[in-house]
Amino acid sequence: MTTTTQRARGIICATTLAAAAAVGGCTTTSGNAALRKMNPTEISEHLVRGVTTREEVKTLFGDPMNVSYMDNAQEAWSYWAGSFTNDPVNFVPFAGIFGMSMPGEAQYLVILFDEENRVQKYNFTNSDIGIKSGIFADQ
Repeated sequence: MTTTTQRARGIICATTLAAAAAVGGCTTTSGNAALRKMNPTEISEHLVRGVTTREEVKTLFGDPMNVSYMDNAQEAWSYWAGSFTNDPVNFVPFAGIFGMSMPGEAQYLVILFDEENRVQKYNFTNSDIGIKSGIFADQ
C-alpha cells in the first residue's frame, strides 16, 4: 500500500470517528419544556396544596397535555416531558439496517384541582424509558 493511500484511509477513519463522537452525544427532547427543567424540590415549591391556583399552574407549565374529569367534576391536568440520547450503536455503519436504540428519561406530572380551582394534590414521577427497534428491541 502506498503512503498516499494509507494517509487517505487515516483521514477517512479519523473523520468518521470524529463525526461519530460529535453526534454520539446528541439528545432529543420532547414534551413540556418547563417540566423538563424542574426537579421534584422545585415542583413542590411551586405546587402548594390549597394555595396554588389553576391559573398559576397554567402560567408555570402552559396548557396541559391532557385534562381528565373525576366523578365529582374535579379536573386533573397531565404534563409530560422526555429526553432521549442516541446509543453509540446507532452510529456504527450499516447498523441502522438492523435496528436502533435510544435510552431516555421521562417526567410525568398529574395535578388534581379542588372545587375552588386550587391544587388539591399532585404526583410527579421520573422514569427510565427507551426506544428500541429491530434486533435491539428484545434487549
